[in-house]
Amino acid sequence: MTQEEDQLKIAVVVGIRPHFPKLAALHPALAEHHQVEIIHTGQHFDHALSGGLLDEFGLPRPTHQFAIGGGGHAEQTARGLLALDPVLAAAPPDLVLVIGDGNSTLIGALAAAKRGIPVAHVEAGLRSHEPDLPEEVNRRIIDAVTSLHLCPTEHAVRTLGGEGVQGSAFFVGDLLLDTLDQRREAVAERLAAWRSAVPELKEAALVTFHRSGTLRDPATLADVVDGVRRMSCPVLCVLHPGTEKALTMTGLIGALHAADHVRLLPAQPHTDLLALTAGVDRVFTDSNGVQREALFLGTSCFILRPSTEYPETLEFGAGELVGTDPERIAAAAHTVLPPVDPGRLRAAFGDGRAAARIADAVTTWAATRRSAR
Repeated sequence: MTQEEDQLKIAVVVGIRPHFPKLAALHPALAEHHQVEIIHTGQHFDHALSGGLLDEFGLPRPTHQFAIGGGGHAEQTARGLLALDPVLAAAPPDLVLVIGDGNSTLIGALAAAKRGIPVAHVEAGLRSHEPDLPEEVNRRIIDAVTSLHLCPTEHAVRTLGGEGVQGSAFFVGDLLLDTLDQRREAVAERLAAWRSAVPELKEAALVTFHRSGTLRDPATLADVVDGVRRMSCPVLCVLHPGTEKALTMTGLIGALHAADHVRLLPAQPHTDLLALTAGVDRVFTDSNGVQREALFLGTSCFILRPSTEYPETLEFGAGELVGTDPERIAAAAHTVLPPVDPGRLRAAFGDGRAAARIADAVTTWAATRRSAR
Protein backbone atom coordinates (compact mmCIF):
# COMPACT_ATOMS: atom_id res chain seq x y z
CA MET A 1 0.00 0.00 0.00
CA THR A 2 1.37 3.39 -0.98
CA GLN A 3 1.96 6.33 1.32
CA GLU A 4 -0.86 8.17 -0.49
CA GLU A 5 -3.27 5.33 0.27
CA ASP A 6 -2.28 5.38 3.94
CA GLN A 7 -2.82 9.12 4.17
CA LEU A 8 -6.09 10.36 5.66
CA LYS A 9 -7.89 13.58 4.95
CA ILE A 10 -8.55 15.00 8.44
CA ALA A 11 -10.73 18.02 9.15
CA VAL A 12 -9.94 19.61 12.52
CA VAL A 13 -12.84 21.77 13.70
CA VAL A 14 -11.87 24.56 16.10
CA GLY A 15 -13.40 27.83 17.19
CA ILE A 16 -12.46 28.97 20.70
CA ARG A 17 -9.29 30.19 22.38
CA PRO A 18 -8.39 26.92 24.19
CA HIS A 19 -8.27 25.06 20.88
CA PHE A 20 -5.33 26.94 19.41
CA PRO A 21 -2.47 26.14 21.85
CA LYS A 22 -3.50 22.48 21.66
CA LEU A 23 -3.68 22.60 17.88
CA ALA A 24 -0.20 24.15 17.84
CA ALA A 25 1.19 20.95 19.33
CA LEU A 26 -1.08 18.58 17.41
CA HIS A 27 -1.02 19.96 13.88
CA PRO A 28 2.63 19.16 13.04
CA ALA A 29 2.27 15.59 14.33
CA LEU A 30 -0.86 14.94 12.26
CA ALA A 31 0.37 16.77 9.17
CA GLU A 32 3.54 14.66 9.05
CA HIS A 33 1.51 11.69 7.82
CA HIS A 34 -1.92 13.01 6.86
CA GLN A 35 -3.63 15.79 4.94
CA VAL A 36 -4.98 18.17 7.56
CA GLU A 37 -7.36 21.08 7.07
CA ILE A 38 -8.46 23.51 9.76
CA ILE A 39 -12.09 24.60 9.90
CA HIS A 40 -12.69 27.59 12.20
CA THR A 41 -16.27 28.17 13.34
CA GLY A 42 -15.59 31.73 14.44
CA GLN A 43 -17.22 31.11 17.83
CA HIS A 44 -14.50 33.30 19.34
CA PHE A 45 -14.07 36.17 16.92
CA ASP A 46 -12.12 38.69 19.02
CA HIS A 47 -8.58 38.97 17.61
CA ALA A 48 -7.01 38.21 21.00
CA LEU A 49 -8.96 34.93 21.19
CA SER A 50 -8.73 33.86 17.57
CA GLY A 51 -6.60 35.41 14.83
CA GLY A 52 -3.96 36.58 17.28
CA LEU A 53 -3.47 33.03 18.54
CA LEU A 54 -3.21 31.63 15.01
CA ASP A 55 -0.41 34.14 14.46
CA GLU A 56 1.22 33.50 17.84
CA PHE A 57 1.54 29.77 17.14
CA GLY A 58 2.33 30.06 13.44
CA LEU A 59 -0.66 27.91 12.53
CA PRO A 60 -1.89 27.65 8.93
CA ARG A 61 -4.85 29.83 8.03
CA PRO A 62 -8.14 27.91 8.20
CA THR A 63 -9.42 26.36 4.99
CA HIS A 64 -12.89 27.58 5.99
CA GLN A 65 -13.87 30.17 8.58
CA PHE A 66 -17.42 30.96 9.64
CA ALA A 67 -18.88 33.60 11.96
CA ILE A 68 -21.11 31.86 14.50
CA GLY A 69 -20.05 33.96 17.51
CA GLY A 70 -22.59 35.67 19.73
CA GLY A 71 -26.07 34.60 20.78
CA GLY A 72 -27.12 31.70 22.96
CA HIS A 73 -25.87 28.13 22.95
CA ALA A 74 -28.67 26.79 20.73
CA GLU A 75 -28.32 29.67 18.30
CA GLN A 76 -24.55 29.19 17.99
CA THR A 77 -24.94 25.46 17.51
CA ALA A 78 -27.61 25.87 14.85
CA ARG A 79 -25.59 28.44 12.91
CA GLY A 80 -22.51 26.27 13.12
CA LEU A 81 -24.27 23.15 11.85
CA LEU A 82 -25.79 25.07 8.94
CA ALA A 83 -22.36 26.48 8.03
CA LEU A 84 -20.35 23.26 8.44
CA ASP A 85 -22.70 20.72 6.87
CA PRO A 86 -22.33 21.88 3.24
CA VAL A 87 -18.54 21.96 3.63
CA LEU A 88 -18.48 18.34 4.79
CA ALA A 89 -20.97 17.37 2.09
CA ALA A 90 -18.94 18.95 -0.72
CA ALA A 91 -15.63 17.31 0.21
CA PRO A 92 -16.09 14.69 2.95
CA PRO A 93 -12.95 14.07 5.02
CA ASP A 94 -12.01 10.61 6.23
CA LEU A 95 -12.12 11.83 9.83
CA VAL A 96 -13.32 14.89 11.73
CA LEU A 97 -11.22 15.65 14.79
CA VAL A 98 -12.58 17.85 17.58
CA ILE A 99 -11.01 19.10 20.81
CA GLY A 100 -12.53 19.78 24.22
CA ASP A 101 -16.12 20.59 25.12
CA GLY A 102 -17.13 23.92 23.57
CA ASN A 103 -20.02 24.55 21.22
CA SER A 104 -17.62 24.40 18.26
CA THR A 105 -16.59 20.91 19.40
CA LEU A 106 -20.22 19.83 19.53
CA ILE A 107 -20.86 21.33 16.09
CA GLY A 108 -17.96 19.44 14.53
CA ALA A 109 -18.97 16.13 16.10
CA LEU A 110 -22.68 16.41 15.27
CA ALA A 111 -22.16 17.61 11.70
CA ALA A 112 -19.76 14.73 11.05
CA ALA A 113 -22.00 12.12 12.67
CA LYS A 114 -25.01 13.25 10.62
CA ARG A 115 -22.92 12.78 7.47
CA GLY A 116 -21.63 9.36 8.55
CA ILE A 117 -18.07 10.67 8.96
CA PRO A 118 -16.10 9.18 11.87
CA VAL A 119 -15.22 11.49 14.78
CA ALA A 120 -12.05 11.58 16.90
CA HIS A 121 -12.48 13.43 20.21
CA VAL A 122 -9.41 14.86 21.92
CA GLU A 123 -10.05 15.27 25.69
CA ALA A 124 -12.70 12.56 25.66
CA GLY A 125 -14.07 11.12 28.88
CA LEU A 126 -13.92 14.23 31.06
CA ARG A 127 -16.89 14.71 33.40
CA SER A 128 -17.82 17.29 36.02
CA HIS A 129 -21.00 15.43 37.03
CA GLU A 130 -22.83 18.78 36.94
CA PRO A 131 -25.65 17.98 34.48
CA ASP A 132 -26.78 21.60 34.10
CA LEU A 133 -23.43 22.82 32.76
CA PRO A 134 -23.48 23.42 28.98
CA GLU A 135 -19.98 21.92 28.70
CA GLU A 136 -21.11 18.72 30.43
CA VAL A 137 -24.03 18.37 28.04
CA ASN A 138 -21.66 18.86 25.11
CA ARG A 139 -19.14 16.29 26.40
CA ARG A 140 -21.69 13.53 26.78
CA ILE A 141 -23.18 14.11 23.33
CA ILE A 142 -19.76 14.34 21.67
CA ASP A 143 -18.51 11.14 23.27
CA ALA A 144 -21.73 9.36 22.28
CA VAL A 145 -21.07 9.95 18.56
CA THR A 146 -17.26 9.54 18.71
CA SER A 147 -15.43 6.65 17.04
CA LEU A 148 -11.99 7.33 18.57
CA HIS A 149 -11.86 8.59 22.16
CA LEU A 150 -8.49 10.24 22.89
CA CYS A 151 -8.26 10.76 26.63
CA PRO A 152 -5.92 13.15 28.49
CA THR A 153 -5.82 11.02 31.66
CA GLU A 154 -6.29 7.42 32.73
CA HIS A 155 -9.20 8.61 34.88
CA ALA A 156 -11.00 9.72 31.69
CA VAL A 157 -10.44 6.28 30.13
CA ARG A 158 -11.97 4.64 33.21
CA THR A 159 -14.92 7.04 33.12
CA LEU A 160 -15.71 6.04 29.55
CA GLY A 161 -15.35 2.38 30.47
CA GLY A 162 -17.96 2.90 33.17
CA GLU A 163 -20.26 4.40 30.54
CA GLY A 164 -19.90 1.35 28.32
CA VAL A 165 -17.27 2.63 25.89
CA GLN A 166 -15.01 -0.32 25.13
CA GLY A 167 -12.12 -0.65 22.68
CA SER A 168 -12.11 2.93 21.37
CA ALA A 169 -10.78 4.87 24.39
CA PHE A 170 -7.04 5.46 24.70
CA PHE A 171 -4.85 7.40 27.13
CA VAL A 172 -2.79 9.87 25.10
CA GLY A 173 -1.98 12.66 27.57
CA ASP A 174 -2.58 16.38 27.61
CA LEU A 175 -1.69 18.56 24.62
CA LEU A 176 -1.26 21.56 26.92
CA LEU A 177 1.80 19.90 28.45
CA ASP A 178 3.21 19.37 24.94
CA THR A 179 2.67 23.05 24.16
CA LEU A 180 4.25 24.20 27.42
CA ASP A 181 7.32 22.05 26.84
CA GLN A 182 7.73 23.55 23.38
CA ARG A 183 7.42 27.13 24.63
CA ARG A 184 9.36 27.14 27.89
CA GLU A 185 12.06 29.45 26.51
CA ALA A 186 9.49 31.93 25.20
CA VAL A 187 7.63 31.76 28.53
CA ALA A 188 10.86 32.52 30.41
CA GLU A 189 11.46 35.57 28.23
CA ARG A 190 7.96 36.91 28.82
CA LEU A 191 8.20 36.17 32.55
CA ALA A 192 11.32 38.33 32.78
CA ALA A 193 9.42 41.16 31.10
CA TRP A 194 6.45 40.80 33.43
CA ARG A 195 8.69 40.76 36.52
CA SER A 196 10.20 44.01 35.34
CA ALA A 197 6.80 45.59 34.68
CA VAL A 198 5.11 44.24 37.84
CA PRO A 199 7.56 44.21 40.78
CA GLU A 200 4.90 42.69 43.06
CA LEU A 201 4.30 39.76 40.70
CA LYS A 202 5.56 37.04 43.06
CA GLU A 203 3.22 38.17 45.85
CA ALA A 204 0.24 38.60 43.52
CA ALA A 205 -2.70 36.32 42.79
CA LEU A 206 -3.62 35.75 39.16
CA VAL A 207 -7.39 35.67 38.64
CA THR A 208 -9.24 34.69 35.48
CA PHE A 209 -12.80 33.46 35.00
CA HIS A 210 -14.96 33.14 31.92
CA ARG A 211 -17.13 30.02 32.02
CA SER A 212 -20.84 30.46 31.42
CA GLY A 213 -21.55 28.89 34.81
CA THR A 214 -19.79 31.86 36.42
CA LEU A 215 -21.01 34.62 34.13
CA ARG A 216 -24.66 33.75 33.50
CA ASP A 217 -25.86 34.25 37.11
CA PRO A 218 -25.36 37.83 38.37
CA ALA A 219 -25.34 36.65 42.00
CA THR A 220 -22.57 34.11 41.32
CA LEU A 221 -20.56 36.71 39.43
CA ALA A 222 -21.03 39.19 42.28
CA ASP A 223 -19.74 36.60 44.78
CA VAL A 224 -16.57 36.06 42.73
CA VAL A 225 -15.99 39.81 42.47
CA ASP A 226 -16.60 40.19 46.23
CA GLY A 227 -14.04 37.46 46.92
CA VAL A 228 -11.45 39.18 44.71
CA ARG A 229 -12.09 42.53 46.39
CA ARG A 230 -11.56 40.94 49.83
CA MET A 231 -8.14 39.52 48.91
CA SER A 232 -5.35 41.08 50.95
CA CYS A 233 -2.68 40.68 48.26
CA PRO A 234 -2.04 42.28 44.87
CA VAL A 235 -4.35 40.85 42.21
CA LEU A 236 -3.84 40.61 38.46
CA CYS A 237 -7.25 39.99 36.91
CA VAL A 238 -7.13 38.96 33.24
CA LEU A 239 -10.46 39.64 31.55
CA HIS A 240 -11.78 37.46 28.75
CA PRO A 241 -13.95 39.69 26.48
CA GLY A 242 -17.04 37.79 27.61
CA THR A 243 -16.09 38.39 31.25
CA GLU A 244 -15.62 42.12 30.67
CA LYS A 245 -19.01 42.28 28.96
CA ALA A 246 -20.72 40.47 31.85
CA LEU A 247 -19.01 42.66 34.45
CA THR A 248 -19.99 45.80 32.56
CA MET A 249 -23.62 44.73 32.09
CA THR A 250 -23.99 43.98 35.82
CA GLY A 251 -22.11 47.11 36.92
CA LEU A 252 -19.54 44.97 38.75
CA ILE A 253 -16.64 46.26 36.67
CA GLY A 254 -16.71 49.43 38.75
CA ALA A 255 -16.16 47.49 41.98
CA LEU A 256 -12.98 45.98 40.56
CA HIS A 257 -11.75 49.31 39.20
CA ALA A 258 -12.28 50.82 42.66
CA ALA A 259 -10.15 48.19 44.41
CA ASP A 260 -6.62 49.59 44.75
CA HIS A 261 -5.00 46.14 44.96
CA VAL A 262 -6.62 44.88 41.72
CA ARG A 263 -5.06 45.47 38.30
CA LEU A 264 -7.33 44.64 35.36
CA LEU A 265 -5.64 43.26 32.26
CA PRO A 266 -7.12 42.47 28.84
CA ALA A 267 -7.03 38.96 27.40
CA GLN A 268 -3.38 38.00 27.01
CA PRO A 269 -1.47 36.05 24.38
CA HIS A 270 -1.11 32.46 25.48
CA THR A 271 2.62 32.78 26.18
CA ASP A 272 2.01 35.81 28.41
CA LEU A 273 -0.71 34.03 30.33
CA LEU A 274 1.68 31.12 30.89
CA ALA A 275 4.34 33.57 32.07
CA LEU A 276 1.94 35.18 34.54
CA THR A 277 0.88 31.74 35.79
CA ALA A 278 4.54 30.83 36.32
CA GLY A 279 5.34 34.14 38.00
CA VAL A 280 2.71 34.21 40.75
CA ASP A 281 2.35 31.96 43.77
CA ARG A 282 -1.36 31.31 43.35
CA VAL A 283 -3.96 31.27 40.60
CA PHE A 284 -7.75 31.56 40.93
CA THR A 285 -9.65 30.31 37.90
CA ASP A 286 -12.70 28.51 36.57
CA SER A 287 -10.72 27.48 33.47
CA ASN A 288 -9.73 23.85 32.99
CA GLY A 289 -6.81 24.95 30.83
CA VAL A 290 -5.37 27.45 33.30
CA GLN A 291 -5.90 24.91 36.08
CA ARG A 292 -3.72 22.34 34.33
CA GLU A 293 -1.11 24.87 33.27
CA ALA A 294 -0.81 26.00 36.89
CA LEU A 295 -0.34 22.35 37.85
CA PHE A 296 2.38 21.87 35.21
CA LEU A 297 4.15 25.07 36.29
CA GLY A 298 4.06 24.28 40.00
CA THR A 299 1.70 27.14 40.91
CA SER A 300 -1.02 26.68 43.53
CA CYS A 301 -4.46 26.69 41.92
CA PHE A 302 -7.78 27.55 43.52
CA ILE A 303 -10.72 26.51 41.39
CA LEU A 304 -13.71 28.87 41.28
CA ARG A 305 -16.15 26.01 40.80
CA PRO A 306 -17.77 23.27 42.92
CA SER A 307 -16.17 20.51 40.83
CA THR A 308 -13.39 19.80 38.35
CA GLU A 309 -13.06 17.54 35.33
CA TYR A 310 -9.44 16.97 36.38
CA PRO A 311 -9.55 15.35 39.85
CA GLU A 312 -5.81 14.75 39.49
CA THR A 313 -5.31 18.41 40.46
CA LEU A 314 -6.93 17.68 43.83
CA GLU A 315 -5.35 14.25 44.25
CA PHE A 316 -1.87 15.69 43.75
CA GLY A 317 -2.62 18.36 46.36
CA ALA A 318 -1.84 21.10 43.82
CA GLY A 319 -5.32 22.57 43.75
CA GLU A 320 -8.38 23.18 45.88
CA LEU A 321 -12.04 23.75 45.09
CA VAL A 322 -13.08 27.09 46.60
CA GLY A 323 -16.25 27.56 44.56
CA THR A 324 -17.64 31.07 44.45
CA ASP A 325 -17.96 31.74 48.17
CA PRO A 326 -16.34 35.16 48.83
CA GLU A 327 -14.91 34.15 52.22
CA ARG A 328 -13.28 30.99 50.86
CA ILE A 329 -11.83 32.89 47.92
CA ALA A 330 -10.40 35.61 50.14
CA ALA A 331 -9.01 33.11 52.67
CA ALA A 332 -7.23 31.14 49.94
CA ALA A 333 -5.27 34.26 48.98
CA HIS A 334 -3.04 33.49 52.01
CA THR A 335 -2.45 29.86 50.98
CA VAL A 336 0.36 28.30 48.99
CA LEU A 337 0.03 24.56 48.39
CA PRO A 338 3.00 22.16 48.63
CA PRO A 339 4.89 21.30 45.43
CA VAL A 340 4.10 18.15 43.46
CA ASP A 341 6.65 15.59 42.32
CA PRO A 342 7.24 16.60 38.67
CA GLY A 343 7.88 13.05 37.47
CA ARG A 344 4.61 11.73 38.87
CA LEU A 345 2.73 14.70 37.49
CA ARG A 346 4.19 14.45 33.99
CA ALA A 347 3.51 10.73 33.80
CA ALA A 348 -0.14 11.31 34.70
CA PHE A 349 -0.53 13.78 31.82
CA GLY A 350 1.48 12.03 29.13
CA ASP A 351 5.07 13.30 29.55
CA GLY A 352 4.59 15.95 26.85
CA ARG A 353 4.08 13.34 24.10
CA ALA A 354 0.31 13.60 23.64
CA ALA A 355 0.50 14.87 20.04
CA ALA A 356 2.63 11.91 18.92
CA ARG A 357 0.30 9.46 20.67
CA ILE A 358 -2.76 11.05 19.05
CA ALA A 359 -1.16 10.86 15.61
CA ASP A 360 -0.25 7.21 16.21
CA ALA A 361 -3.75 6.40 17.46
CA VAL A 362 -5.34 7.99 14.40
CA THR A 363 -3.04 6.08 12.04
CA THR A 364 -3.65 2.78 13.84
CA TRP A 365 -7.41 3.38 13.87
CA ALA A 366 -7.35 4.03 10.13
CA ALA A 367 -5.34 0.87 9.42
CA THR A 368 -7.64 -1.27 11.57
CA ARG A 369 -10.71 0.18 9.90
CA ARG A 370 -9.23 -0.38 6.45
CA SER A 371 -8.33 -4.01 7.17
CA ALA A 372 -11.85 -4.71 8.46
CA ARG A 373 -13.42 -3.76 5.12
